[in-house]
Amino acid sequence: MLLVEGSDLLTLRNFTLENPHQRSTLYDNQAETVYFNTSTTAAAARFVGREMNFLGQQDTIQLKGSVAYRC
Repeated sequence: MLLVEGSDLLTLRNFTLENPHQRSTLYDNQAETVYFNTSTTAAAARFVGREMNFLGQQDTIQLKGSVAYRC
């Protein structure tokens, strides 16, 4: 798990984050691997993932606030 709050230009590069969690029922749980919350900061907060692999069945990445994806 990676939790980041109050950061700008967090950059992850060239590795794999895998979420091995498997949901046991439809309603029971969550298991984020990356949780980046930009809504708690007054300044701009940017998350950059370059040459990354994010693997998982559910809830692997949770981003809050202004987010842009580039594939």
